[in-house]
Amino acid sequence: MSSVQNLNHIDFTKLSQTTTDTYLLDFWAPWCGPCKMMAPVLEWMADQAESKRFTIAKINTDENQELSSQMGIQGIPYFALIQFDGKGSYNLIMDVVGSQTNKQAFLDKINAAIDEHQNSTKTEINFEQI
Repeated sequence: MSSVQNLNHIDFTKLSQTTTDTYLLDFWAPWCGPCKMMAPVLEWMADQAESKRFTIAKINTDENQELSSQMGIQGIPYFALIQFDGKGSYNLIMDVVGSQTNKQAFLDKINAAIDEHQNSTKTEINFEQI
């Protein structure tokens, strides 16, 4: 069984410097009803085989206000699908604001965004043209 990680701004900074993995970040707050409704959706997604392409992590906006501000978050729940570059930065692949009640559709949307991102970042060299 996979699990959803909890991150803070220090964890986020370390990850940005040490990994090139893809993460779905859930920015939430304890007082946010729609955020609470997403918890079982994220747990379900973490258990799906398709989710092995990315790690799911939650970031409490009340405890990580500076990071939330840096990410430009204006409403929660806010989901950011990012790929860290291992050099202190990341690429934003997709972002979504608000509850996603259809868990399979949300997972499909994330996987489609990853596919599109991977296809757009591939460099193809045709050696016949060189």
